Amino acid sequence: MALFDDEIPLNRNVINPVDRIELLSKFRAPPSGLTSEEFRLCKQFEKNNTCRLGSQCVEAHGIDELNQWISFWNTLKNRITSELEKSTTCKTFLQKLHLDASKSDRSECMFASHLPFVEFKLEENVSVTLSTKPAVTSWVIYLKSQEILQNIALLEDNYRENFFIQSVYTRESNVKHGHITKSRQEWNSTSCENLSTIVVTVKFKSNIYGSFNQAVIFDFGCKPYLSLHLRVEVYPANEGFELSKDGKQLIVSSENRWTDENADIFRLPSSNLEDHCMELQRKYPQAGHKLKFPAAFETTVLNHANYKERMHLLLCVEELAQARILSSFNLTGNVILTSNYILSPGPLSTAKYCTGENELFAKLELTYNISEDTPAGRLILNNCSVALISFGLDSQGKRRAYECVIEDKTKDAIYLRLNEKLVTDFQLKHGSEFRVQAQFQLNRDVFCEKHWAIDLCTTKILFPDVSVSYRFDGQIPEMVTKLNTQQQQAVAAIYSNPRQKRAPIVIAGPYGTGKTFTFAQCIKVILDQPDTRVLVCTHSNSAADLYVKDYLHPMVQSGLKHYRPLRVFYKVRWLTTVHHSVIEYSLRETDPTKACSFRLPKLSEIEQHRIVVTTLATTSYLLQAGVKKGYFTHILIDEAAQCTECDVLIPLSLADERTRIALAGDHMQLSPEIFSQVAREQQFQVCKESL
Repeated sequence: MALFDDEIPLNRNVINPVDRIELLSKFRAPPSGLTSEEFRLCKQFEKNNTCRLGSQCVEAHGIDELNQWISFWNTLKNRITSELEKSTTCKTFLQKLHLDASKSDRSECMFASHLPFVEFKLEENVSVTLSTKPAVTSWVIYLKSQEILQNIALLEDNYRENFFIQSVYTRESNVKHGHITKSRQEWNSTSCENLSTIVVTVKFKSNIYGSFNQAVIFDFGCKPYLSLHLRVEVYPANEGFELSKDGKQLIVSSENRWTDENADIFRLPSSNLEDHCMELQRKYPQAGHKLKFPAAFETTVLNHANYKERMHLLLCVEELAQARILSSFNLTGNVILTSNYILSPGPLSTAKYCTGENELFAKLELTYNISEDTPAGRLILNNCSVALISFGLDSQGKRRAYECVIEDKTKDAIYLRLNEKLVTDFQLKHGSEFRVQAQFQLNRDVFCEKHWAIDLCTTKILFPDVSVSYRFDGQIPEMVTKLNTQQQQAVAAIYSNPRQKRAPIVIAGPYGTGKTFTFAQCIKVILDQPDTRVLVCTHSNSAADLYVKDYLHPMVQSGLKHYRPLRVFYKVRWLTTVHHSVIEYSLRETDPTKACSFRLPKLSEIEQHRIVVTTLATTSYLLQAGVKKGYFTHILIDEAAQCTECDVLIPLSLADERTRIALAGDHMQLSPEIFSQVAREQQFQVCKESL
């Protein structure tokens, strides 16, 4: 797979870990890998005075913190410049690394994952998942080189208290030939001899949950330096799974969850679901009490034979883990029945009214607030559309539960549209108040579509021939000459010889390094070629809208009609949340009996456009419309590091062996949230790992 690094954050980290400038205690340290020009204010913090990423957020929480970061960076830059003027030598190898990075405009040449003269062996996985506190693990690295190993250093500043060099010695004599610094972040050789096999032990420890990264750098007296990236994820283990005695089944605890086995559940009428969703839910029913532990898990290596079986099971495991987490929010509370309600009184308030004879709303008061600070809160806010409501056990001791639609959510209340059978069975009336039990239910459509994508996607796309050359030696188009060398190579690799078989192209780099701009230039070049069609997919709506508003709309306005995109929206998204320049490229309901909203595209409408812009989730609308594999000559997936591999499979199911695929993302961003430890251990968030 071709890999283009716009920037490598570790390489650009110029903060001196040994001689650090003191910050005011009320501010966080600046994020590693960014310069003062790249510091940004956190929009979520500006709006809500809080940020769900907390201390892990790489954007400034307030103007004071932003100014402190800029001041800190500029002061440090001046200090480095002063040191360079005074002396060309550095106190430590670690300082030399940071000074070299600060002097280099492009730092990708400083590090390499392999060197031809070094034999490298690591028995442990570089990525480890732990579930106990304190979390402790270590890696034993064996090195044999034709050159003398002079220095070893841990590069990443943010996690120095978690990673340290435990020991360095030769394998044969078990004798130390160097010195580990007091901070245990660096080792320096004291021998001029070319030692035999060197054994390096790096240890990790943590008393908190979270994700931790570190880069181990080996200096053999020349550049590039050998680098090894380590990753540890520490999560709580309690998710209700046990392995059967024969090791062939996962036993799922369903304690306190209402199922068709222990309750009479009255579902919503099938008319409330689309035909496509109903078909998928019948094809991919929710996993039962026991999951078969497949032979695909007996090896950690994914291949053509085990890929689909493993991914289907991991989806089931993740779904059941989320359902169990939701069960922690099972509650008993008061509901107030009403035929109408107003949400957020004020000029932007929303009023809803019942229109049918047996329709009622219920306001479910919560005993504690829903917050994105908890896993259950995040699931309720982002992935729940229905809840089960029960008044308790009937006269025969059997529970009766009714499925109700969640209309709106606030931090202290949930608004439900009651199941009509619930209204008629209990003769419920406006103004009544009852005590009920409630359980929130996952939106299974998300999981069903991912199962569907796994079956549709061919494994030849997922396991490409990486030996196929991606290099392009022709002339770079004049319109992309403003890009830097790496970006030009990426554009050339994506657009040249569009029907030639090539492995996917990966563009990796942190925020602000031009990944989206590079894709936008790609689109220009691709559409200037005949018989080309482009699908652009992003993780978020804001990123998809940006492609239309900032790049495609201006080109259409300038008279280039073949750049006119089709922007596919989730059909219940509010029109008022979309920029006016983007709405004109969308499809909207024209039926006066239906609410003003977006609608699904027809195949004939898709075929009228050479470029389609969607989110990863709404790409399924193209499949529903009947778009065939290979229809798009190019598929560009932005924000790939923010999603799981199953998310990416939805657009990849539209690719054939000759479709040119490119992914862009920041491999140093927070991983997509995976709730199941079993799924994390099996690298379910592998899309980020591939970056």
